[in-house]
Order: sequence, then C-alpha cells, then structure tokens
Amino acid sequence: MNNEQNADLNSYIVLRDVHQKPAYRALWSSIGGYVLLFDRFVAKVAYVNACHLIQSADTKGITLGKKDAREKLSVTIFEMAGFLSTYGYLTGNLDLQTRAHRVISDITRLDGLELDTEGDLFLGLARGLPAEKINDIAPGDVSITPGKIDLLDTRLETYNLLIGSPRTARGVKTAATANLQTGFDEAEEILKQGLDKLVFQFRDTDFYKEYQSARKSINTAIRHEKPDQVKPSDQASPPVQPQ
Repeated sequence: MNNEQNADLNSYIVLRDVHQKPAYRALWSSIGGYVLLFDRFVAKVAYVNACHLIQSADTKGITLGKKDAREKLSVTIFEMAGFLSTYGYLTGNLDLQTRAHRVISDITRLDGLELDTEGDLFLGLARGLPAEKINDIAPGDVSITPGKIDLLDTRLETYNLLIGSPRTARGVKTAATANLQTGFDEAEEILKQGLDKLVFQFRDTDFYKEYQSARKSINTAIRHEKPDQVKPSDQASPPVQPQ
C-alpha cells in the first residue's frame, strides 16, 4: 500500500468511527438509505483492509481480521436466511422456506470453507429470486434488496480473501494488491455518490463537522507530490490493524 492509499484508509476508518458514536448514530440510524450506504461502506473498508493485511503479510493482523470477518459474515448470512425464509413463507414457496431456515448456532458453528459454502448458498438463493411480485410480495418487501445482496457479497469476498479459499486467486498476495485500488475506488464511490450528499441534512450538527473533517484528513501533500519527489523509503507504509 502506498502513502496515498494508507492516508485514504486511515481517513475511512476515522469516518467509520465518527458514525458509530452513539449520539451521532441516533441522527442517521432511522434513515434507511443512509444505513444501507453506511453498511456497504463499512464492508468495503473491511475488504480494503483485508487486501492490505494480505499484501503486507501481517500474520497477526490477518488472524484478527479473519476473526472479525467471520463474525460479520455469520451475522449477515443469518440475516439473509431470515429474509429468504420469510419470503418463502409469504409466497407459498415451501422449498425455499425450508432451505433457508436457520438458527444462529447453525451458522456460528461453521468455520473455514463451511462458512464460505453457506455464504455462497444464500448469495445464490437471493440472486435467483424473481423480480416480479408473487402473491403481491416482492423480494424487496422483506429487505432482499440489491444493497443487502451486495453487503453479503462483499463480506463473503473479504472473508474468502483472508482464509485463502478457492474463490481467490492462487497468488493471494498478488490478487490482494490487484484488488486493493478497486476496493478504494468502490469505497470512494459510495461516499461521493451517497453519504457525502445525504450527510448535508445534518449540516448544523457536530456530526457533520466531524464527517467533513474526516473527509479532509487525507494528506493532500502526498497527492500533489511528483513521482520523482517520492523517496524510495516512502513507498511502503505500516499496516493498519483491523477494527
């Protein structure tokens, strides 16, 4: 990870933590679109950090990151299982209702490739649902939205990257480096096209001030440094520990 990317990641982590302050969370947590975008942003930041940990060969960080990714993926799978089972019940699809039924221990006991397989199962079930209404019920009516599907997909990819499953390339470090900038681009798109615009409604609050401060905390000197001004010692940056 270069200096600019490291500055971006640190800025994103600060932005994530600002949102999670109880007083600030109370402002936006009832706004469905904002919650959806924030969840997607947090998942994308976790993916970027996973790429960074793999790239830097930080064994301790990878271990901690895997534990966090496993917990978040398990919760997201269980949530999607509930959506799908309810959709099956409401539409009279007994097969889907039965296949998707889970209690939380069914998922939390899984590890390694078992959890990967379970995530793939529910991702496939969600993506395979018809777009039209059945018995006046559409997938979105039970929260099976593109955003929720994308959240599951991103958390699954993050977990797979850390455990080195067959879904990732054989050259794990090479794949992580290649995917790193894509992750940054996608995180920035979520901010620019979504949260940066929605947060304006809180412009008279300290939350808005801290949000803007986090967005501006990237070291602009790095962005304007000419290539021949960058010292070889500046090319690498210390790994950021997962949160």
